[in-house]
Amino acid sequence: MSRASIRREIRRYEKLKSESEDRLRELEEQLEHLLDFRSRYNAGKQEFNDNLSNRKKRADSVREMSEQVKCGQVYYERMNDDLTGEKNVKAMHYVERVSERIESVKKLLEYEIEQEKLKIHNYSERIEELYRRLSREDD
Repeated sequence: MSRASIRREIRRYEKLKSESEDRLRELEEQLEHLLDFRSRYNAGKQEFNDNLSNRKKRADSVREMSEQVKCGQVYYERMNDDLTGEKNVKAMHYVERVSERIESVKKLLEYEIEQEKLKIHNYSERIEELYRRLSREDD
C-alpha cells in the first residue's frame, strides 16, 4: 500500500469514526429524553393509580353508608361500575402498554448505543494500525 493510499484510508476511517461519534451523541440524547419522559410518565401513572385507589376507597365508604340509606346503594353501584367498567379497564391496559413500549424503545436505544461504541472502537483500532503502517514505511 502506498503512503497516499494509507493516508486516504486514515481519512476515510476518521470520517467514519466522526460520523459514528455524532450518531452516538444523538442516541445518548434520545435515551436521556426517553428516560426523562419515562420518569414523568411513571409519576403520572402513579397519580392515576392513586386516584383510582382513592375512588375505590370512596366507593367502599359509600357502600358502608348505603346500608343505612337506600339511595346510597344506587350511587355505590354506579361508582363501582365506573371503577370496574370497560372504560377504566381499557385505560389501565393502555397505561401498561405504553410502559412496555417505553421499555422496548429503551432497550433498542441501549443496543444501538453499544453498536456505535463498538464501531468507534473498531475504527480507532484501524486508524492506529494504519498510522503504525505509515510510520514503518517512514523507517
